Amino acid sequence: VNDAMLTDVAKISPDATLVEATHLMSRERRQSLLVVQDGELQGIITIADLEHSQEGTDQAQTVEEITVRDLLVAYPEEELREAVRRMNRAGVGQLPVVLPDAPHHVLGLLRRVDVISALESKLGTMPPPDQAEAPRRVRAGAFIQVTLPATSPHAYHQLRDLKFPPGILVVVVNRGRHTIVPKGD
Repeated sequence: VNDAMLTDVAKISPDATLVEATHLMSRERRQSLLVVQDGELQGIITIADLEHSQEGTDQAQTVEEITVRDLLVAYPEEELREAVRRMNRAGVGQLPVVLPDAPHHVLGLLRRVDVISALESKLGTMPPPDQAEAPRRVRAGAFIQVTLPATSPHAYHQLRDLKFPPGILVVVVNRGRHTIVPKGD
C-alpha cells in the first residue's frame, strides 16, 4: 500500500461549509476529502456525499454534518491486494491510510486510480511474456482495466502470447484509436 498510496492528501476541517468543500474538491481535482481536526482523522466526504446533501439544504451546512465516520482504512505495510479486496467488498473508491497503532494519524489515501497506476507500473517492468511467471489468482467476477504504456514489453504482443491466469476473459482491447473485440483463442 505504501508504494501505491497518494501522500498529498486533500484535507478539510469539520467546521468548513459544504460550499467550501465543493470549492476545495474542484480546485484540487479530488473525488474525496479527508476530514481532519487537530491533526486527527475524523472521517471522509466524497463528491457523492456532497451532491446528496446539497439537495434543498442551506449554504451554512457544515462538513461535520455529512462526514462518514465509520471508516475502512488501509495500512502502509499491508499487501495492496488485501486493501483492494476491502475496497471492492465495501464498494468504496478510496481508503485512508493510517498506522495500525495510530488510526487517527493520516499517512495518505489509497484510491482506485492509484491501484491501477501501480499495476500499470508493475506491468511495464515485467519481463516479456515468454519469461513471465504465472500471474496470481484474480477474484471471480472482478473487472480490471489495464493500460499498457507503449514502452511496456507486453504492448505489442498478441493476446494469445500473454500468460493470463485460467478463467480470465479479455473483453476489449484498445490499440490507439482502434477497439478490438477478441474472438476465439
